Amino acid sequence: DPLTIQYPMEELVMAKDSNIMFYETDIHWTNFAALVSIETMIEELQDPALIEALANLNFKEKPYRMSGLYWGMLGIDIWGMELNSETNDIFVQNPNATEISLDTSCPDNAITHYQVDSPGSPNAIFIHDSFGNAMVNFLPELHSNFIDLYLNRCKHPSALMTLDEITDEMQIDYLIMVANERSLHSTNAHHYQLAKLIEKMDEDE
Repeated sequence: DPLTIQYPMEELVMAKDSNIMFYETDIHWTNFAALVSIETMIEELQDPALIEALANLNFKEKPYRMSGLYWGMLGIDIWGMELNSETNDIFVQNPNATEISLDTSCPDNAITHYQVDSPGSPNAIFIHDSFGNAMVNFLPELHSNFIDLYLNRCKHPSALMTLDEITDEMQIDYLIMVANERSLHSTNAHHYQLAKLIEKMDEDE
C-alpha cells in the first residue's frame, strides 16, 4: 500500500482567520487545528467510509482553556482557566467511541483501544506524540476500531507486544503517524525511540 506524507501548512494558514490554531501559552495546536489536519488527511485518502463518518459528526463548542506548558515550567498553574477569545474550541457532540479493555496489560498506559459500533468503518492504528492528543478527540469516532499508541508513554517493549497482539486479532486498514519537525531530526525524539523499541523486540525474538 502507498505511503502518504502530509504537511498541512497551507490548510492551517487558510483556516487561521476563522479560529485559533495554536495556543498562545503552549506549543501545541488546538482541537480546531487538529480537525483541519484530519479533514486534509481524509480528503487525500478519499475513503468513502471516512468521508461519510466525518460528515455525520456533530460538533459542540466550548471556550478555550489555557494550556499550561510554558507556565507550568515557571511553576504557575493556569490549567483550566478560560482564554478570552472571539471564537470557541471545538469538540464532538455526544461521542460514540468507547474504550474497551485490552487482553494484555500495558504498564506504560501507552495504548488505548476505542471501538464504535460501525461495521462499515475502517480499523486504524494511530501512533503519535503530544500533537496527536487533540486529534484523538475526533479520530476514534471515524473508525470501527481505533488503536491509540501515545509515544510519550511508550517506554517499554511490552507496549509494542500488546500492539502486536491486537493487530493479530483484527485487520488494520490504516496506520497513521503524527510527528512534528523536531522529531524528524533528533535521536531523542519519540519516533526514534519507537524504532529502537522495535529493534529491541527483534533482538529478543
